[in-house]
Amino acid sequence: MFIYGVPMSKPPASLRERKRQMTADLLADTAMALFQERGFKVVTMDEIASRAEVARGTLYSYFPVKEALLSHYFGQHLQRSLPDIMAQLAGLTDPLQRLHAFLLGSAVHLESYRDFFGPYLQYRFAHPESPDSGSSRLFLHLLEEARVAGQLRGELAPEVLLDYLRNLVLGALHRWLHSGETLQAEYERMWQFFLHGAARPV
Repeated sequence: MFIYGVPMSKPPASLRERKRQMTADLLADTAMALFQERGFKVVTMDEIASRAEVARGTLYSYFPVKEALLSHYFGQHLQRSLPDIMAQLAGLTDPLQRLHAFLLGSAVHLESYRDFFGPYLQYRFAHPESPDSGSSRLFLHLLEEARVAGQLRGELAPEVLLDYLRNLVLGALHRWLHSGETLQAEYERMWQFFLHGAARPV
């Protein structure tokens, strides 16, 4: 799928890759169903393989640990949520407004997964090479548009702005895990900090 000309994912190039992607999706969906039924900590890899009707070795060849299943699931969840999120962006032409709306829209779709984000974030920190959902490419595109339009400081490269924004998003996610606030509220506070900083208005 493309958003504003930005590819959110790479389509599998061959039938073999498509089948592998389908198997990975099935395993991650099966795992999430079990996690929601019984809790992340108590579900075992053997149970996931049994529920998905695959050999234990097959599961481990795709995902070495349960956290890797979470990482795949959340990437796919964003892809599946894109039509709903994009409907909220319809009619917005300002790049910062679009980025803001995308963040808030994604928060709505993640709200019910709070119990699983602790182990997911730990895994992502330990494995920064994990495949990206495509959101970073979209963020980079919109940040560059905003910079060209004069909405953001021109001396900061889009890649630098993206690094700052990603770390603020991670901070908002960590706060969400413990604050009792909604993820939308945490993202909104984070967004205002990204745009205006911590200094008091004068």
